[in-house]
Amino acid sequence: MSRVGPQVPKAPQSKSSDSMAEKKPHKAVAFLSIGSDADIVIFDPNEEMTLSVETHHMNVDYSAYEGMKVRGATKTVLSRGRVVIDECEYVGSPGQGESLKRSTFGG
Repeated sequence: MSRVGPQVPKAPQSKSSDSMAEKKPHKAVAFLSIGSDADIVIFDPNEEMTLSVETHHMNVDYSAYEGMKVRGATKTVLSRGRVVIDECEYVGSPGQGESLKRSTFGG
């Protein structure tokens, strides 16, 4: 896996995520910076896969999407500088994440 330097431009995702990032000064807005909080997803848009409860990281024994063929796969996820998904396999630890409180819908 190659290293990403601190000056990688952020691709805009949506207006709402940009607005949320503006309200949180600790979040990376335009660039990844030392000390900023950013999750990074490495996505392969060309990989084809079949969705299944056997291949997803859910604590249930069923999937509404069982057997559906899709194109695109998340290959690697970094959360707070730590790899939590590597080559489609979860390698994180329980309790590693942080729950962010949000306001209720419409308020």
